[in-house]
Amino acid sequence: MIRTERQHKEPGILLLLRLLLGLVFLFSSFVKGVDPLGTSYKVEDYLMVFGWNVLIPYALVLSYGVILLEFLLGFALVFKAFLKQTLWATLLVLIFFTVLTYVDARQNLVSDCGCFGDAVKLTNWQTFYKNIGLLVVLLILLLAQFRYRVVSLKSGRAVLLLFFAAIALVSFMSYNLMHLPIIDFRPWKVGQVFHSANQDKQKVFVSYRNKKTGQVKEFLFPDYPWRDSTWMKQWVFVGQRVEKNKSTNPVLVIQDSTGADRFQDVFAGKGFHLVLVSYDIRESNSEAFRKMEELTPLIKQDSVQTVLLTASDRTYTRQVLSEYGLKMPVYFADEVTLKAMIRSNPGLILLHNGVLIKKWAFQDFPTPEHMKNRLDGL
Repeated sequence: MIRTERQHKEPGILLLLRLLLGLVFLFSSFVKGVDPLGTSYKVEDYLMVFGWNVLIPYALVLSYGVILLEFLLGFALVFKAFLKQTLWATLLVLIFFTVLTYVDARQNLVSDCGCFGDAVKLTNWQTFYKNIGLLVVLLILLLAQFRYRVVSLKSGRAVLLLFFAAIALVSFMSYNLMHLPIIDFRPWKVGQVFHSANQDKQKVFVSYRNKKTGQVKEFLFPDYPWRDSTWMKQWVFVGQRVEKNKSTNPVLVIQDSTGADRFQDVFAGKGFHLVLVSYDIRESNSEAFRKMEELTPLIKQDSVQTVLLTASDRTYTRQVLSEYGLKMPVYFADEVTLKAMIRSNPGLILLHNGVLIKKWAFQDFPTPEHMKNRLDGL
């Protein structure tokens, strides 16, 4: 006599826990997938702190892989595709990231894990406790498998569903990568209002390194000897940090060649300002500079103030601008901040009376006609 196993209907509590776990994975993959380039920057941070520098050139590929894996696990949990295998695969993934976040929390290797992209910010310990909570939910679901045999989606349908879901996600990520994130969770988003007073609400510290000795000094901005030309020749800008407070306004230190602060002139100034942002001129798209050259006559005609923000070498930057006949002030800022400002190298930002109006990736730089229509509309 053949013994058959009895199948049980999935209890409501298990259904809720399964959907909760799956939706957390889907949300996490979505907010990272909307900004795959930003996710790759976070992957680079982890690779550097663990000494896996050989993998840094593949950070973008790795970010695609991590996001896709997280998405497919969440999708399979929600739609009961290969449920048993999915639960065990999810267990392995969660154990790995729980250990990783524990080490990160103990040693504070990376200040922000980026597990929910820029949408939700968690401390390292909060991330670790979140993973522990997800592990508890997962273990309940795994133990319940011994008592309840929940029917999974038929394998043929499951494969097709996961395949098309993967294609959709990769297409979604690639669109956001080639253009700009369709949802911007960062403070440098369209509609952001800048005021000169924003700089006073938070303490900004700038670091400089001595070219000869390598010594690094930190100063409370703007209280540092930038007016001393001799000092400025001996020291080079390294970076900045901000002591956060309740203000949600972004803070950016913008310096000209003398070290003077130009934030108010660019982001809080009256009239139109067109900001060309390139954190690294050497790695920027050259076609974008040709497009900027086409915009020059219109910009002059409409009295649009244009500047270049970069973290690159001054001499090389001037050479590039000269090559394309571009005459604009060159200001310098922290590379990390410029990467957060716009996910394109270079990118273009239009401001009007201290309000961020529009952002363009280099693939989407406007034609003179489109720019003229936008300026006239404002």
